[in-house]
Amino acid sequence: MERILIIEDEELIRTELETLLKNAGFSVSSITDFDNTLALTRAESPDLILLDINLPGQDGYSLCSSIRRFCD
Repeated sequence: MERILIIEDEELIRTELETLLKNAGFSVSSITDFDNTLALTRAESPDLILLDINLPGQDGYSLCSSIRRFCD
């Protein structure tokens, strides 16, 4: 089963995405601790990441660049 990781700080958006994707048969997890985003992403080892651009304390573009260093 494909694993999808959601990195989204808006709770309503995050829960809607989780519900829709789980109902479609995907394994879904979300990150809500934005102080440890990289470590949590590495631990999840997802097949797909849905990444918000505006996150608390960091932007999605720089986070994406950091994730790409250990994940393709």
